[in-house]
Amino acid sequence: MVVYSLFNSVVLDLLLRHLLLVAGAAVVTVCIYYYVQRDDGGQTTEDTTVPEDPVYEQTTEPALVRHTEVVQDQMMECEREQEAHSILQNKYQEMKKTLMNKELLKEYKQEQEAHSIHHAEINESITHLEEENIEMKRSLIDQEELLKVTLAEAEEQHKKDMETITQLEEANSDLTERVEALRDTVETLRNIILQSSKKHNDLTNYREAHSIVQSEVNEMKKIITQLEEQNSEMKKTLIDKEYKQKQEAHSIHQAEINESITHLEEENIEMKRTLIDQVELMKVTLAEAEGQHQNNVQTITQLEEENSDLTERVEALRDTVETLGNIIFQSSKKHNNLTNERETHSIVQSEVNEMKKIITQLEEQNSEMKKTLIHKEELHKVALAEAEEKHQKDVETITQLEEENSDLTEKLEVLKETVEELGNVLFETNRMCDLLINEREAHSILQSENNEMKETIIQLEKDHSDLSQKVEILSDTVKELGKELFETHLQCDELTDSVSESERFTDQVQ
Repeated sequence: MVVYSLFNSVVLDLLLRHLLLVAGAAVVTVCIYYYVQRDDGGQTTEDTTVPEDPVYEQTTEPALVRHTEVVQDQMMECEREQEAHSILQNKYQEMKKTLMNKELLKEYKQEQEAHSIHHAEINESITHLEEENIEMKRSLIDQEELLKVTLAEAEEQHKKDMETITQLEEANSDLTERVEALRDTVETLRNIILQSSKKHNDLTNYREAHSIVQSEVNEMKKIITQLEEQNSEMKKTLIDKEYKQKQEAHSIHQAEINESITHLEEENIEMKRTLIDQVELMKVTLAEAEGQHQNNVQTITQLEEENSDLTERVEALRDTVETLGNIIFQSSKKHNNLTNERETHSIVQSEVNEMKKIITQLEEQNSEMKKTLIHKEELHKVALAEAEEKHQKDVETITQLEEENSDLTEKLEVLKETVEELGNVLFETNRMCDLLINEREAHSILQSENNEMKETIIQLEKDHSDLSQKVEILSDTVKELGKELFETHLQCDELTDSVSESERFTDQVQ
């Protein structure tokens, strides 16, 4: 607009100067033409004169008088024309002054219009900058709220992760306690198995001794078959009762073992379920953390884009400020040339200075906002880094807990297998112990029978002594009975030897 106004003023100035030059040239040509015509009239009058002659002089005197009158008239006309020319010159000067004043007024009006337009543009730019500043402040407030929300969500996520970690640690402690309890049960089962193995060894030794005694007793069975037949029915009844009692005790013990195994299996299933639930919860928390991380990345990219837009706007504002500075500099030059408009120029300059101050303040505010944005981005990056570190630590702890849970599950499986094996071994040892106890009871029964047989043998010896006395009295009459008695005596000696050996063996065993 300023260039256009300057161009219009220059064109009008040239047109007015051209008109003034044309008017001046026309006046000059009129004057020159008048003087040329006057000179031509003088020459013609001089050429028409005749030589001096008195007659001629008399005839030409009124002509000369008329010529002088004409010359005077011409001089008067010339003076009038000069006066008119001076009047025209004065009018021309006045017109020129009025035109110059009009041009100055037009230029002043144009400059005022340009200044008003420039002032309006500056006001628009200031309002635009203020609106952008307000928008930037709003965006900063929104970003601060978003950052607060994201930080609160990250803290809530961290709290949830810590709660899940504590739950997993509690579950891990429960699993360790259960494993310790299972270890204690395994140790007790091992002790029981050791005791049962000791009993088994004792019973095997006793069984060997029993086999030895049984071999000795078998020889005695031939003598006391009648007593065995009498006591066989009683033995059968006792054995059936004891076998039933042992079967009932064994079934009760087996039921207790089965209940403990089922209880352990149920606990293992519950532990597996809790582990699966915890793994699912950890997966869900990991997915939420990844979504939160993605949202944080998106907000960061959005902030970077807004920052780039702000930098571009600031660059554009700087360009506009530079252009405004150049325009203001040019306008100040033009206004400095006009002495009559120094006051208006000073006012405009003060306004421009105020606008510059406002623009500098806006630039400072923009720079401060940039600094705050950079600081907030750094804080956001630091917060994101801390959240990522916490998330990484949570993931590491979760993986470690999962590994520990997997190790515990493997240990539980191994312990379950060992418990099953120990249960089988215990069942076999109990079965062997039952068999050995049955054999021991049978041995005790046989021992009691052996003692009874010993008593009967003692009784027989007494009877034999009585018979020997009778045989001594009746030796003559009972020779055949003597032979039989000799045979029985030999048998008794053998029995006494076997009984003495069995007594020695029983003493050793006891």
